Amino acid sequence: MLKIGVLIFLISSTLVNSQCFYKDDSSKKLSPESRMSLYRGQLEFTLHLFNEINKMVPDDNIFFSPFSVYHSLLLGYFAAGGQTEQSLKRSLKIADTMNFQGQPGESRDYINDWVSRVTKNNIKDFLPPYAISQVTRMVLANAAYFKGLWASKFLPERTKKEPFFVSESRQTLTHFMKQKGTFHYMVNDDLGAQILELPYKGNDISMYIFLPPYSMKEGVTNIIANLTPERLAAVVEESFMGREVVVEIPKFTMERSLPIKGVLQALGVGDLFNSSADFSTLTDDRGILFDDAIHKAKIQIDEEGTVAAAATAIFGFRSSRPAEPSVFIANFPFVYVIYERPTNSVLFMGVYRDPKK
Repeated sequence: MLKIGVLIFLISSTLVNSQCFYKDDSSKKLSPESRMSLYRGQLEFTLHLFNEINKMVPDDNIFFSPFSVYHSLLLGYFAAGGQTEQSLKRSLKIADTMNFQGQPGESRDYINDWVSRVTKNNIKDFLPPYAISQVTRMVLANAAYFKGLWASKFLPERTKKEPFFVSESRQTLTHFMKQKGTFHYMVNDDLGAQILELPYKGNDISMYIFLPPYSMKEGVTNIIANLTPERLAAVVEESFMGREVVVEIPKFTMERSLPIKGVLQALGVGDLFNSSADFSTLTDDRGILFDDAIHKAKIQIDEEGTVAAAATAIFGFRSSRPAEPSVFIANFPFVYVIYERPTNSVLFMGVYRDPKK
């Protein structure tokens, strides 16, 4: 069974009711014809975010939920006015209120309990001690949880320890899951990668693994730099050739906290973090701004599926004739994307560089 849940709320020291949005605020209401434009904007934001994160941690594993980050900013949009509203250009719902100034410790515990509950205890202690103080006026919190079972499971008895080549000079042993089956597989010249689709049960959500040539030192960085909304959409929408593929991918669990404040500033929404921030739609208090941004995500990949709470010569392959099984062995750094087709959304994405990190 595939389960996906996303909860979003805005906790604010300002009392909020159904009249907090202006009656003429129709510009923030999405018409059906605007949804595809919003989907594309979300995808563009996602890929820019991925690029900036990779620049900040170019040698580390990466895992995050662009869906979660994006929808946190949707909250900020409807609370915003003036230039802050223009820089966000998003939409939101407000679903909770809390008194930070009188109960900073209790507020932190409340948010941490909420995040832990939504993510099925995969994310614990989201806000560290003293993250909320008596001067805290507003917190945007978002949590996403995803559990997917592979449409074609890996057999545990076939999982073996084998080398993962972190670089040309370093390798380490890790567990690899193995199977041979019919999968959508392609080689993409524009991205410089072999691409394998591993669908989850239900077929609405899939993991796409982008594997660069082993000999290309900057292969992962090149894939991330070359990913555009159009190219990712083409990968998802193209009728991959269903062919027999020998698949070997690492079994891993990863948890990451990312320097999201610096990333958002690099993406042009730094107005949230300075004194010119405008949340006039929510409150008349002109002193509200965001002091920091926290993003934590965790993923577990095993023989059953995925649990996530926030990758030599390249040639074109287009033949339709029967062929020998292709081989897709992800034993060196790769990019991976968990994509939901109905909403055209990247739920989670990351880079697997080193089993030891």
